[in-house]
Amino acid sequence: MNGRLALILLVVVGSALSASLNKGSTGFNRKRWLIRGRPWHGLVPPPAKADNVDAPDQWFTQPVDNFDASNTQTWQQRFWSNDQWYTEGGPIFLMLGGEGPESNGWVVRDDLEWTTLARKFGAMVYLIEHRFYGQSLPFQSAETSNLKYLSSRQALADMANFIKAQNKNNGYNNPKWIVFGGSYSGALAAWAREQYPELVYGSLASSAPVQAEVDFYQYLEVVEFAFSQTDKKCADNIHQGFVQLQKLAKTSSGRETLKNLMNICEDIDPHNTDNLHNFWQSMIGNYMGVVQYGGDNSGNYRTEVTPQAICAMVNDESSDILQRMGNVNAWFMEMYEESCVDIDYQNYLDYMKQSTDADRMWIWQTCTEFGYYQSSDSKTAGPFFGDNTKSSMPIDWIVRECAQIFGDDYKSQAVYDAIKKTNNFYGGANKFNATRVIFPNGNHDPWHALGELTSPNAQSPAIIIAGTAHCADMYPLADDDLPSLKAARKSISAHMAQWIMH
Repeated sequence: MNGRLALILLVVVGSALSASLNKGSTGFNRKRWLIRGRPWHGLVPPPAKADNVDAPDQWFTQPVDNFDASNTQTWQQRFWSNDQWYTEGGPIFLMLGGEGPESNGWVVRDDLEWTTLARKFGAMVYLIEHRFYGQSLPFQSAETSNLKYLSSRQALADMANFIKAQNKNNGYNNPKWIVFGGSYSGALAAWAREQYPELVYGSLASSAPVQAEVDFYQYLEVVEFAFSQTDKKCADNIHQGFVQLQKLAKTSSGRETLKNLMNICEDIDPHNTDNLHNFWQSMIGNYMGVVQYGGDNSGNYRTEVTPQAICAMVNDESSDILQRMGNVNAWFMEMYEESCVDIDYQNYLDYMKQSTDADRMWIWQTCTEFGYYQSSDSKTAGPFFGDNTKSSMPIDWIVRECAQIFGDDYKSQAVYDAIKKTNNFYGGANKFNATRVIFPNGNHDPWHALGELTSPNAQSPAIIIAGTAHCADMYPLADDDLPSLKAARKSISAHMAQWIMH
Protein backbone atom coordinates (compact mmCIF):
# COMPACT_ATOMS: atom_id res chain seq x y z
CA MET A 1 0.00 0.00 0.00
CA ASN A 2 1.60 3.23 -1.15
CA GLY A 3 1.87 6.30 1.00
CA ARG A 4 -0.40 9.20 0.68
CA LEU A 5 0.77 10.56 -2.62
CA ALA A 6 -2.41 12.41 -3.24
CA LEU A 7 -5.17 13.13 -0.78
CA ILE A 8 -6.98 10.94 1.66
CA LEU A 9 -10.19 9.18 0.72
CA LEU A 10 -12.86 8.77 3.32
CA VAL A 11 -15.82 6.41 3.43
CA VAL A 12 -18.45 7.69 1.03
CA VAL A 13 -21.38 5.40 0.46
CA GLY A 14 -22.12 2.62 2.91
CA SER A 15 -19.36 0.86 4.80
CA ALA A 16 -15.80 0.71 3.52
CA LEU A 17 -14.55 -2.51 2.03
CA SER A 18 -11.52 -4.02 3.65
CA ALA A 19 -8.45 -2.16 2.49
CA SER A 20 -6.84 -5.42 1.45
CA LEU A 21 -9.52 -5.95 -1.21
CA ASN A 22 -8.34 -2.86 -3.05
CA LYS A 23 -4.62 -3.43 -3.23
CA GLY A 24 -2.86 -3.81 -6.55
CA SER A 25 0.12 -6.06 -7.16
CA THR A 26 2.47 -3.41 -5.79
CA GLY A 27 0.50 -3.16 -2.56
CA PHE A 28 -0.93 0.26 -3.43
CA ASN A 29 -4.28 0.70 -1.68
CA ARG A 30 -6.48 2.42 -4.24
CA LYS A 31 -9.51 2.47 -1.94
CA ARG A 32 -7.58 4.43 0.66
CA TRP A 33 -6.46 7.46 -1.29
CA LEU A 34 -7.50 10.24 -3.57
CA ILE A 35 -5.37 10.36 -6.72
CA ARG A 36 -4.87 14.01 -7.70
CA GLY A 37 -8.19 14.87 -6.10
CA ARG A 38 -9.97 11.80 -7.50
CA PRO A 39 -11.33 9.12 -5.14
CA TRP A 40 -11.51 5.46 -6.22
CA HIS A 41 -15.11 5.93 -7.37
CA GLY A 42 -14.59 9.19 -9.25
CA LEU A 43 -14.93 12.78 -8.09
CA VAL A 44 -18.70 12.54 -7.55
CA PRO A 45 -19.69 9.80 -5.06
CA PRO A 46 -22.31 7.66 -6.84
CA PRO A 47 -25.71 6.84 -5.41
CA ALA A 48 -26.41 3.22 -4.60
CA LYS A 49 -26.70 1.01 -7.69
CA ALA A 50 -30.26 -0.20 -8.15
CA ASP A 51 -30.41 -3.81 -9.40
CA ASN A 52 -34.10 -4.35 -8.80
CA VAL A 53 -35.39 -1.71 -11.20
CA ASP A 54 -35.90 -1.64 -14.93
CA ALA A 55 -32.79 0.30 -15.94
CA PRO A 56 -30.41 -2.24 -17.49
CA ASP A 57 -27.06 -1.52 -19.03
CA GLN A 58 -27.39 -0.44 -22.66
CA TRP A 59 -24.69 0.00 -25.28
CA PHE A 60 -24.00 2.53 -28.01
CA THR A 61 -21.40 2.16 -30.76
CA GLN A 62 -18.82 4.95 -30.86
CA PRO A 63 -15.77 5.55 -33.06
CA VAL A 64 -12.40 5.24 -31.37
CA ASP A 65 -11.33 8.51 -32.96
CA ASN A 66 -14.02 11.10 -33.58
CA PHE A 67 -11.62 13.32 -35.51
CA ASP A 68 -10.07 10.88 -37.99
CA ALA A 69 -12.53 9.39 -40.48
CA SER A 70 -9.87 7.00 -41.76
CA ASN A 71 -9.83 5.23 -38.39
CA THR A 72 -12.73 2.77 -38.56
CA GLN A 73 -12.24 1.22 -35.12
CA THR A 74 -15.28 1.32 -32.81
CA TRP A 75 -16.11 0.54 -29.21
CA GLN A 76 -19.20 0.14 -27.03
CA GLN A 77 -20.22 2.95 -24.70
CA ARG A 78 -22.41 2.03 -21.74
CA PHE A 79 -25.49 4.09 -20.99
CA TRP A 80 -28.75 4.04 -19.04
CA SER A 81 -32.16 5.63 -19.52
CA ASN A 82 -35.41 6.19 -17.65
CA ASP A 83 -38.63 7.40 -19.23
CA GLN A 84 -40.89 7.12 -16.16
CA TRP A 85 -41.17 10.91 -15.76
CA TYR A 86 -41.18 11.76 -19.44
CA THR A 87 -44.08 13.57 -21.02
CA GLU A 88 -44.10 13.98 -24.79
CA GLY A 89 -42.45 17.23 -25.80
CA GLY A 90 -40.65 17.49 -22.46
CA PRO A 91 -36.93 18.20 -22.15
CA ILE A 92 -34.24 15.54 -22.44
CA PHE A 93 -31.85 15.36 -19.48
CA LEU A 94 -28.41 13.89 -20.09
CA MET A 95 -25.84 13.34 -17.35
CA LEU A 96 -22.26 13.04 -18.55
CA GLY A 97 -20.17 10.42 -16.80
CA GLY A 98 -16.85 11.47 -15.38
CA GLU A 99 -13.58 9.91 -14.29
CA GLY A 100 -14.98 6.67 -12.89
CA PRO A 101 -17.51 3.90 -13.39
CA GLU A 102 -21.18 4.91 -13.53
CA SER A 103 -24.31 3.04 -12.45
CA ASN A 104 -28.06 3.05 -12.94
CA GLY A 105 -28.56 4.61 -9.52
CA TRP A 106 -28.24 8.06 -11.09
CA VAL A 107 -31.22 7.50 -13.40
CA VAL A 108 -33.63 5.58 -11.17
CA ARG A 109 -33.40 7.23 -7.77
CA ASP A 110 -36.09 9.88 -7.48
CA ASP A 111 -34.54 11.83 -4.60
CA LEU A 112 -31.54 13.27 -6.44
CA GLU A 113 -31.34 16.88 -7.54
CA TRP A 114 -31.59 16.18 -11.24
CA THR A 115 -34.28 13.47 -10.98
CA THR A 116 -36.33 15.83 -8.82
CA LEU A 117 -36.09 18.32 -11.67
CA ALA A 118 -36.95 15.55 -14.16
CA ARG A 119 -40.17 14.82 -12.28
CA LYS A 120 -41.03 18.50 -12.15
CA PHE A 121 -40.46 19.16 -15.86
CA GLY A 122 -41.46 15.81 -17.37
CA ALA A 123 -37.98 15.01 -18.63
CA MET A 124 -36.51 11.96 -20.29
CA VAL A 125 -33.34 10.92 -18.47
CA TYR A 126 -30.09 9.49 -19.86
CA LEU A 127 -26.63 8.82 -18.41
CA ILE A 128 -23.58 7.99 -20.54
CA GLU A 129 -20.31 6.60 -19.21
CA HIS A 130 -17.06 8.36 -20.15
CA ARG A 131 -14.71 6.59 -22.53
CA PHE A 132 -11.92 4.60 -20.81
CA TYR A 133 -13.81 4.46 -17.48
CA GLY A 134 -16.02 1.76 -15.98
CA GLN A 135 -16.98 -0.70 -18.72
CA SER A 136 -16.77 1.82 -21.58
CA LEU A 137 -13.38 0.70 -22.83
CA PRO A 138 -12.14 1.37 -26.35
CA PHE A 139 -9.20 -0.95 -25.53
CA GLN A 140 -8.60 -3.61 -22.91
CA SER A 141 -5.07 -2.37 -22.22
CA ALA A 142 -4.07 1.01 -20.85
CA GLU A 143 -0.83 1.41 -22.74
CA THR A 144 0.24 4.99 -23.36
CA SER A 145 -0.26 4.52 -27.10
CA ASN A 146 -3.96 3.77 -26.49
CA LEU A 147 -4.49 6.61 -24.05
CA LYS A 148 -4.04 9.19 -26.81
CA TYR A 149 -7.75 8.62 -27.48
CA LEU A 150 -8.68 9.60 -23.92
CA SER A 151 -9.53 13.29 -23.80
CA SER A 152 -12.34 15.67 -22.95
CA ARG A 153 -12.70 16.61 -26.62
CA GLN A 154 -13.22 12.99 -27.64
CA ALA A 155 -15.73 12.57 -24.79
CA LEU A 156 -17.72 15.62 -25.89
CA ALA A 157 -17.78 14.31 -29.46
CA ASP A 158 -19.09 11.01 -28.06
CA MET A 159 -21.87 13.00 -26.41
CA ALA A 160 -22.73 14.69 -29.70
CA ASN A 161 -22.92 11.33 -31.46
CA PHE A 162 -25.20 10.00 -28.74
CA ILE A 163 -27.59 12.97 -28.85
CA LYS A 164 -27.89 12.82 -32.63
CA ALA A 165 -28.62 9.10 -32.54
CA GLN A 166 -31.27 9.41 -29.81
CA ASN A 167 -32.97 12.24 -31.68
CA LYS A 168 -33.14 10.08 -34.80
CA ASN A 169 -34.04 6.77 -33.16
CA ASN A 170 -36.70 8.17 -30.82
CA GLY A 171 -38.17 10.79 -33.07
CA TYR A 172 -37.63 13.63 -30.61
CA ASN A 173 -39.15 16.72 -32.20
CA ASN A 174 -37.13 19.89 -31.63
CA PRO A 175 -35.89 18.56 -28.28
CA LYS A 176 -34.33 20.64 -25.52
CA TRP A 177 -31.33 18.64 -24.33
CA ILE A 178 -30.08 19.81 -20.93
CA VAL A 179 -26.74 18.37 -19.91
CA PHE A 180 -25.73 17.73 -16.28
CA GLY A 181 -22.41 16.98 -14.63
CA GLY A 182 -20.38 17.45 -11.48
CA SER A 183 -16.69 18.19 -10.95
CA TYR A 184 -14.77 17.12 -14.10
CA SER A 185 -18.04 16.08 -15.75
CA GLY A 186 -19.44 19.44 -14.64
CA ALA A 187 -16.74 21.10 -16.69
CA LEU A 188 -17.69 18.78 -19.55
CA ALA A 189 -21.32 19.89 -19.18
CA ALA A 190 -20.30 23.54 -19.46
CA TRP A 191 -18.06 22.85 -22.44
CA ALA A 192 -20.84 20.80 -24.07
CA ARG A 193 -23.02 23.89 -24.30
CA GLU A 194 -20.04 25.93 -25.49
CA GLN A 195 -18.83 23.47 -28.15
CA TYR A 196 -22.15 22.02 -29.35
CA PRO A 197 -24.78 24.77 -28.93
CA GLU A 198 -26.82 23.35 -31.81
CA LEU A 199 -27.36 20.13 -29.80
CA VAL A 200 -27.20 21.24 -26.16
CA TYR A 201 -29.87 23.73 -25.10
CA GLY A 202 -28.58 24.28 -21.54
CA SER A 203 -26.27 22.85 -18.90
CA LEU A 204 -25.99 22.47 -15.14
CA ALA A 205 -22.28 22.43 -14.33
CA SER A 206 -21.88 21.64 -10.63
CA SER A 207 -18.50 22.32 -8.98
CA ALA A 208 -16.98 22.56 -12.45
CA PRO A 209 -13.22 23.31 -12.61
CA VAL A 210 -13.31 24.98 -16.02
CA GLN A 211 -9.90 26.57 -15.45
CA ALA A 212 -7.09 24.09 -16.11
CA GLU A 213 -4.11 24.83 -13.87
CA VAL A 214 -0.84 23.01 -13.31
CA ASP A 215 -0.08 24.46 -9.89
CA PHE A 216 -3.40 24.23 -8.06
CA TYR A 217 -2.01 25.84 -4.89
CA GLN A 218 -5.42 27.39 -4.14
CA TYR A 219 -6.70 23.97 -3.09
CA LEU A 220 -4.93 24.14 0.27
CA GLU A 221 -6.00 27.75 0.68
CA VAL A 222 -9.64 26.64 0.62
CA VAL A 223 -8.86 23.82 3.07
CA GLU A 224 -7.40 26.42 5.44
CA PHE A 225 -10.42 28.70 4.88
CA ALA A 226 -12.94 25.91 5.52
CA PHE A 227 -11.33 24.89 8.82
CA SER A 228 -11.04 28.54 9.89
CA GLN A 229 -14.72 29.13 9.15
CA THR A 230 -15.75 25.91 10.85
CA ASP A 231 -13.76 26.49 14.06
CA LYS A 232 -11.02 29.12 14.45
CA LYS A 233 -9.55 27.35 17.47
CA CYS A 234 -9.41 24.14 15.47
CA ALA A 235 -7.63 25.85 12.58
CA ASP A 236 -5.07 27.35 14.99
CA ASN A 237 -4.45 23.94 16.52
CA ILE A 238 -3.97 22.30 13.12
CA HIS A 239 -1.44 25.01 12.26
CA GLN A 240 0.45 24.56 15.53
CA GLY A 241 0.38 20.81 15.07
CA PHE A 242 2.05 21.03 11.69
CA VAL A 243 4.62 23.50 12.97
CA GLN A 244 5.58 20.92 15.59
CA LEU A 245 5.67 18.10 13.02
CA GLN A 246 7.99 20.17 10.83
CA LYS A 247 10.32 20.76 13.79
CA LEU A 248 10.51 17.03 14.47
CA ALA A 249 11.40 16.34 10.84
CA LYS A 250 14.60 18.39 11.14
CA THR A 251 16.47 16.02 13.46
CA SER A 252 17.23 12.31 13.50
CA SER A 253 15.57 11.78 16.87
CA GLY A 254 12.59 13.86 15.77
CA ARG A 255 12.11 11.76 12.65
CA GLU A 256 12.12 8.62 14.78
CA THR A 257 9.41 10.21 16.91
CA LEU A 258 7.43 11.04 13.76
CA LYS A 259 7.74 7.47 12.53
CA ASN A 260 6.33 6.10 15.77
CA LEU A 261 3.72 8.81 16.26
CA MET A 262 2.25 8.39 12.78
CA ASN A 263 2.89 4.65 12.41
CA ILE A 264 5.05 5.03 9.29
CA CYS A 265 6.19 1.74 7.75
CA GLU A 266 9.64 2.98 6.71
CA ASP A 267 12.26 5.13 8.33
CA ILE A 268 11.86 8.78 7.33
CA ASP A 269 15.05 9.35 5.36
CA PRO A 270 15.79 13.09 4.87
CA HIS A 271 17.91 12.22 1.81
CA ASN A 272 15.07 10.40 0.04
CA THR A 273 13.17 13.48 -1.07
CA ASP A 274 10.48 11.49 -2.91
CA ASN A 275 9.52 9.62 0.23
CA LEU A 276 9.82 12.76 2.31
CA HIS A 277 7.40 14.65 0.07
CA ASN A 278 5.17 11.60 0.15
CA PHE A 279 5.22 11.68 3.94
CA TRP A 280 4.02 15.28 4.03
CA GLN A 281 1.28 14.55 1.53
CA SER A 282 0.25 11.75 3.88
CA MET A 283 0.00 14.10 6.82
CA ILE A 284 -1.66 17.02 5.01
CA GLY A 285 -3.92 14.65 3.10
CA ASN A 286 -5.71 13.76 6.34
CA TYR A 287 -7.26 17.23 6.28
CA MET A 288 -8.02 17.59 2.58
CA GLY A 289 -10.63 14.94 1.82
CA VAL A 290 -12.83 15.88 4.76
CA VAL A 291 -13.04 19.41 3.41
CA GLN A 292 -13.66 18.27 -0.16
CA TYR A 293 -16.75 16.25 0.83
CA GLY A 294 -17.57 17.00 4.47
CA GLY A 295 -21.27 17.71 4.99
CA ASP A 296 -22.41 16.44 1.58
CA ASN A 297 -25.55 14.31 1.76
CA SER A 298 -23.70 11.20 0.66
CA GLY A 299 -23.21 8.32 3.07
CA ASN A 300 -21.38 9.19 6.28
CA TYR A 301 -19.93 12.40 4.88
CA ARG A 302 -23.18 13.93 6.08
CA THR A 303 -22.47 13.73 9.81
CA GLU A 304 -19.43 11.58 10.56
CA VAL A 305 -16.54 12.28 8.20
CA THR A 306 -16.49 16.05 8.48
CA PRO A 307 -14.23 18.94 9.48
CA GLN A 308 -16.16 19.00 12.77
CA ALA A 309 -15.03 15.44 13.50
CA ILE A 310 -11.40 16.41 12.91
CA CYS A 311 -11.83 19.48 15.09
CA ALA A 312 -13.16 17.41 17.97
CA MET A 313 -9.86 15.53 17.98
CA VAL A 314 -7.46 18.44 17.53
CA ASN A 315 -9.28 20.52 20.17
CA ASP A 316 -9.17 17.76 22.79
CA GLU A 317 -6.88 19.24 25.44
CA SER A 318 -6.51 15.96 27.33
CA SER A 319 -3.31 15.39 25.32
CA ASP A 320 -0.62 17.59 23.75
CA ILE A 321 -0.92 18.83 20.18
CA LEU A 322 1.44 16.22 18.73
CA GLN A 323 -0.57 13.39 20.23
CA ARG A 324 -3.76 14.94 18.87
CA MET A 325 -2.21 15.00 15.38
CA GLY A 326 -1.34 11.35 15.86
CA ASN A 327 -4.91 10.64 16.94
CA VAL A 328 -6.25 12.13 13.70
CA ASN A 329 -3.92 9.91 11.70
CA ALA A 330 -4.82 6.86 13.77
CA TRP A 331 -8.53 7.56 13.16
CA PHE A 332 -8.02 7.23 9.42
CA MET A 333 -5.78 4.20 9.81
CA GLU A 334 -8.41 2.41 11.88
CA MET A 335 -11.06 3.25 9.30
CA TYR A 336 -9.03 1.46 6.63
CA GLU A 337 -7.51 -1.30 8.75
CA GLU A 338 -3.97 -0.10 8.18
CA SER A 339 -1.15 -1.48 10.28
CA CYS A 340 1.25 1.26 9.14
CA VAL A 341 1.45 4.08 6.61
CA ASP A 342 3.69 3.27 3.66
CA ILE A 343 5.37 6.39 2.26
CA ASP A 344 7.37 4.55 -0.42
CA TYR A 345 6.91 6.70 -3.51
CA GLN A 346 8.20 3.97 -5.81
CA ASN A 347 5.20 1.82 -4.87
CA TYR A 348 2.93 4.51 -6.25
CA LEU A 349 4.88 4.77 -9.51
CA ASP A 350 4.94 1.00 -9.94
CA TYR A 351 1.18 0.85 -9.46
CA MET A 352 0.51 3.64 -11.94
CA LYS A 353 2.75 2.08 -14.59
CA GLN A 354 0.99 -1.27 -14.33
CA SER A 355 -2.57 -0.23 -13.55
CA THR A 356 -5.57 -0.62 -15.81
CA ASP A 357 -7.76 1.12 -13.22
CA ALA A 358 -9.33 4.54 -13.58
CA ASP A 359 -6.52 5.97 -11.45
CA ARG A 360 -4.08 5.69 -14.35
CA MET A 361 -6.64 7.15 -16.75
CA TRP A 362 -7.19 10.18 -14.53
CA ILE A 363 -3.46 10.79 -14.10
CA TRP A 364 -3.20 10.71 -17.91
CA GLN A 365 -5.85 13.41 -18.21
CA THR A 366 -4.15 15.58 -15.59
CA CYS A 367 -0.84 15.24 -17.44
CA THR A 368 -2.25 15.92 -20.90
CA GLU A 369 -5.15 18.32 -20.29
CA PHE A 370 -5.80 19.70 -16.83
CA GLY A 371 -3.00 19.64 -14.27
CA TYR A 372 -5.06 20.20 -11.11
CA TYR A 373 -2.00 19.36 -8.96
CA GLN A 374 -2.58 20.32 -5.33
CA SER A 375 0.73 21.79 -4.21
CA SER A 376 1.94 23.47 -1.01
CA ASP A 377 3.23 26.51 -2.94
CA SER A 378 0.64 28.90 -1.54
CA LYS A 379 2.10 31.86 0.37
CA THR A 380 -0.63 31.47 2.99
CA ALA A 381 -1.68 27.81 3.04
CA GLY A 382 1.89 26.54 2.82
CA PRO A 383 2.85 28.16 6.13
CA PHE A 384 -0.54 27.16 7.60
CA PHE A 385 0.53 23.54 7.21
CA GLY A 386 3.88 24.32 8.81
CA ASP A 387 5.80 24.63 5.56
CA ASN A 388 7.74 27.88 5.43
CA THR A 389 10.08 26.56 2.74
CA LYS A 390 7.38 25.32 0.30
CA SER A 391 9.07 21.95 0.45
CA SER A 392 6.34 19.57 1.55
CA MET A 393 4.38 19.24 -1.73
CA PRO A 394 6.26 21.30 -4.35
CA ILE A 395 4.75 21.53 -7.80
CA ASP A 396 7.96 20.59 -9.61
CA TRP A 397 8.03 17.28 -7.75
CA ILE A 398 4.38 16.53 -8.52
CA VAL A 399 4.60 17.32 -12.25
CA ARG A 400 7.60 15.02 -12.56
CA GLU A 401 5.32 11.99 -12.20
CA CYS A 402 3.96 12.41 -15.74
CA ALA A 403 7.27 11.48 -17.33
CA GLN A 404 7.94 8.85 -14.67
CA ILE A 405 4.65 7.10 -15.48
CA PHE A 406 4.10 7.75 -19.20
CA GLY A 407 7.59 8.36 -20.58
CA ASP A 408 9.91 11.18 -21.58
CA ASP A 409 7.40 12.75 -23.99
CA TYR A 410 5.53 13.97 -20.89
CA LYS A 411 8.21 15.92 -19.10
CA SER A 412 7.27 19.08 -17.24
CA GLN A 413 7.33 21.51 -20.16
CA ALA A 414 5.01 19.23 -22.14
CA VAL A 415 2.56 19.24 -19.22
CA TYR A 416 2.56 23.04 -18.98
CA ASP A 417 2.10 23.32 -22.75
CA ALA A 418 -0.83 20.87 -22.70
CA ILE A 419 -2.65 22.74 -19.94
CA LYS A 420 -2.16 26.03 -21.80
CA LYS A 421 -3.71 24.46 -24.90
CA THR A 422 -6.74 23.34 -22.87
CA ASN A 423 -7.41 26.85 -21.61
CA ASN A 424 -6.87 28.29 -25.08
CA PHE A 425 -9.34 25.80 -26.53
CA TYR A 426 -12.16 26.13 -23.96
CA GLY A 427 -11.42 29.66 -22.78
CA GLY A 428 -10.79 28.83 -19.13
CA ALA A 429 -12.76 30.61 -16.43
CA ASN A 430 -12.06 34.09 -17.76
CA LYS A 431 -13.20 33.68 -21.35
CA PHE A 432 -16.13 31.29 -20.99
CA ASN A 433 -19.20 32.97 -22.43
CA ALA A 434 -21.76 30.34 -23.42
CA THR A 435 -25.36 31.09 -22.47
CA ARG A 436 -27.77 28.94 -20.45
CA VAL A 437 -25.16 27.34 -18.17
CA ILE A 438 -25.69 27.27 -14.40
CA PHE A 439 -22.53 27.15 -12.25
CA PRO A 440 -23.22 26.09 -8.61
CA ASN A 441 -20.13 26.07 -6.35
CA GLY A 442 -19.74 25.54 -2.62
CA ASN A 443 -17.31 27.97 -1.02
CA HIS A 444 -15.90 25.18 1.20
CA ASP A 445 -15.15 23.07 -1.87
CA PRO A 446 -11.45 23.36 -2.78
CA TRP A 447 -12.34 22.90 -6.46
CA HIS A 448 -14.45 26.05 -6.55
CA ALA A 449 -11.23 28.05 -6.89
CA LEU A 450 -11.02 26.85 -10.52
CA GLY A 451 -14.69 27.46 -11.32
CA GLU A 452 -16.91 30.28 -12.57
CA LEU A 453 -17.48 32.42 -9.47
CA THR A 454 -19.05 35.38 -11.25
CA SER A 455 -21.72 35.05 -13.91
CA PRO A 456 -20.04 35.15 -17.35
CA ASN A 457 -23.24 36.61 -18.82
CA ALA A 458 -26.83 37.34 -17.84
CA GLN A 459 -28.03 33.91 -18.94
CA SER A 460 -25.32 31.87 -17.20
CA PRO A 461 -25.58 32.44 -13.45
CA ALA A 462 -22.82 31.62 -10.98
CA ILE A 463 -24.34 30.43 -7.70
CA ILE A 464 -22.08 30.42 -4.63
CA ILE A 465 -23.38 28.11 -1.90
CA ALA A 466 -21.97 29.22 1.46
CA GLY A 467 -20.69 26.48 3.75
CA THR A 468 -21.04 23.57 1.32
CA ALA A 469 -18.50 21.21 -0.20
CA HIS A 470 -17.99 19.43 -3.52
CA CYS A 471 -21.09 19.00 -5.72
CA ALA A 472 -23.37 19.46 -2.70
CA ASP A 473 -26.33 20.36 -4.92
CA MET A 474 -26.26 16.99 -6.73
CA TYR A 475 -27.15 14.81 -3.75
CA PRO A 476 -30.56 14.04 -2.20
CA LEU A 477 -32.47 16.86 -0.56
CA ALA A 478 -32.67 16.84 3.24
CA ASP A 479 -34.71 18.86 5.71
CA ASP A 480 -31.56 20.01 7.48
CA ASP A 481 -29.81 21.25 4.32
CA LEU A 482 -28.12 24.59 4.86
CA PRO A 483 -30.33 27.58 3.94
CA SER A 484 -27.78 28.50 1.27
CA LEU A 485 -28.17 25.07 -0.36
CA LYS A 486 -31.96 25.26 -0.27
CA ALA A 487 -31.82 28.70 -1.88
CA ALA A 488 -29.41 27.44 -4.55
CA ARG A 489 -31.73 24.60 -5.49
CA LYS A 490 -34.65 27.01 -5.81
CA SER A 491 -32.56 29.23 -8.05
CA ILE A 492 -31.51 26.28 -10.23
CA SER A 493 -35.11 25.17 -10.61
CA ALA A 494 -36.24 28.69 -11.51
CA HIS A 495 -33.60 29.03 -14.23
CA MET A 496 -34.53 25.61 -15.62
CA ALA A 497 -38.17 26.64 -15.73
CA GLN A 498 -37.28 29.71 -17.76
CA TRP A 499 -35.34 27.61 -20.25
CA ILE A 500 -37.93 24.87 -20.59
CA MET A 501 -41.04 27.06 -20.70
CA HIS A 502 -39.51 29.59 -23.08
